[in-house]
Amino acid sequence: ATLFGTTVSSATAAERNVTVMNVGEMCSGCVKKITARLTQLPEVAGVKCDIAKKTVAVTPKSGTLSARALWEAMDEIGK
Repeated sequence: ATLFGTTVSSATAAERNVTVMNVGEMCSGCVKKITARLTQLPEVAGVKCDIAKKTVAVTPKSGTLSARALWEAMDEIGK
């Protein structure tokens, strides 16, 4: 997975610190695995997968997310 941070214009600070990851291949099964794994991380408030764009947008509960924690979680599921 390639990580890059993006600032998203929205109402809350957490939403402004969304982290977007590019994923090489993604299907509906991948969406389920990714969502299930990332929502287990204590600092994650939400996960949105876009199959067409092959991206995963992760919203923190507050502040920013640990790139290392995201990378390791994605690596654990083979993404």
